[in-house]
Amino acid sequence: MSLGRKHLLERLPAAALLVVVVVMTTSALADGALINLEWRPESLAVDVGDPVALGLWAYTDPEELQLFRAVDLVFTWDAVHLRLDGLDETDAVELLGSGFPANDSYGLNEVVPPQDGDGYYLAWAPLGGAIEVSPDGILLTTFEFTALSLTTGALVDIAPVGGSPLLETTIWGGPDANTNVTGTLGEAWVEIVPEPTTLTLLALGGWGVLRRSRSR
Repeated sequence: MSLGRKHLLERLPAAALLVVVVVMTTSALADGALINLEWRPESLAVDVGDPVALGLWAYTDPEELQLFRAVDLVFTWDAVHLRLDGLDETDAVELLGSGFPANDSYGLNEVVPPQDGDGYYLAWAPLGGAIEVSPDGILLTTFEFTALSLTTGALVDIAPVGGSPLLETTIWGGPDANTNVTGTLGEAWVEIVPEPTTLTLLALGGWGVLRRSRSR
């Protein structure tokens, strides 16, 4: 510590010293920390025709903090069994922008929202600011789908790369806005089951077949 900084700290009151220590500790934690992305679904099993909500969460590893500034996210999903309907910002952290860029340079969003099974999502923090990310995580947005047909597992994936030319999923953060702090990228599997009415009809149909078999 320089002599000038030592004299400055000696003149600061205890409360100010506490603030200095907290800021220095947070910066030290942020230096090497990465931000991970994952889906947090409201339900892992839904009926045909039901909405499917997948929250996109950013979080750090235990006992680490990091600053979030922006994300370029490539994602894929099972377009045979799921239709992407859009985004829901309810309960999400406040962002300057959050959405699917139209006419993107990577050919991922053929329409908004994309419908062909891959897409590009972009979000960024308020200008001149950053959002602190902890192990508890922050909700960036919620992807909304509709379940189209039966399947034991429809995959929704945060892809490392996609598009042409290739776009790499990247989380920007840290004290410097140009720092790549990308950590792990998650996936989610959604089971789509028959709606209750269909199950009832199937059960009644089976009962009718059983009665006819016995009458013979």
